[in-house]
Amino acid sequence: MNLSNLILFINSFLVSLFFFKLSKPVFKKYLLTKPNIRSSHQSPTPQGAGIIFAICSSIFGYLDGSFLFLFCLPIAIISLFDDLYNLSRKVRYLSHILLSGFIVSNYLDLFIFKEYFFIYMLVFLSLTFISTVYINLTNFMDGLDGLVSGCMLISLTLIMLCSDINLLPLLAPLLAFTIFNWPPAKIFMGDAGSTFLGLTYFVCILSLGKYSLLLAFTLINIPMYGDALVCLIRRLLTGQNIFRAHRLHLYQRLYLAGWNKTRISLFYILNTLFLSLIFYIWGINLLIIFSVVVLILGFYIDIKYASPFNSFAKNS
Repeated sequence: MNLSNLILFINSFLVSLFFFKLSKPVFKKYLLTKPNIRSSHQSPTPQGAGIIFAICSSIFGYLDGSFLFLFCLPIAIISLFDDLYNLSRKVRYLSHILLSGFIVSNYLDLFIFKEYFFIYMLVFLSLTFISTVYINLTNFMDGLDGLVSGCMLISLTLIMLCSDINLLPLLAPLLAFTIFNWPPAKIFMGDAGSTFLGLTYFVCILSLGKYSLLLAFTLINIPMYGDALVCLIRRLLTGQNIFRAHRLHLYQRLYLAGWNKTRISLFYILNTLFLSLIFYIWGINLLIIFSVVVLILGFYIDIKYASPFNSFAKNS
């Protein structure tokens, strides 16, 4: 890290820290989320603070000559309105598709030549759909203090180390947010933050221009995305309404079984760090093997320690 990047990181961190603290009363007044049967928090907590790291990263990224975060900022703004006014699922998903399609179209030439129109359109539609999957899976996992922000700090740092993408404008405010969000959380990122992180993460991978790296950086986050996907599949197989809120993710059932929030978040973060080191040191072949190991570990933890899936499924 050179001096200019260090200054950028420090400035972005301090500005974000200041605004997180300054805006807390505002979020508390207008975006206070109250505990319910599916919550992991015990007292009303302000949400929507993700808009701050979305805006700060966009501004400092632009000052550094990058438009990556600005491309993703609209989803944070739309999701903030969702946090405020509870937009319909159709409006939310339509915004995800349109924003994803616009962004994918800017990177598509890295994956396929335009001369093959049918294949070009197929790849475009596939990557657009995958982008919406990243957005929603990240959003699904944002239900426990420090989990999503901690895992994203690890995986985004790895992307920066493996490429020439400067992600310091995001890493600094995300670190500042994690300080406030670490158990017991004083603020939540809300949909404004989780959707922004999901889209940004996908765009970062997309900009690398390789299918192998798309796979690799998905596997690195298998502790998060594996939990979300397995839960989604299990709900589909049991005939549940997958659009209905629930408490069936592994991290939720571990919490219901008595694990504390710090222990659960560290379980996900340390597994993400482990897979990141495997990939950084030994590459994708060993990453594939150890991602399977981590998945098996997740199933073992589920069976051994978590509250049974079926005991809550009928109410979800």
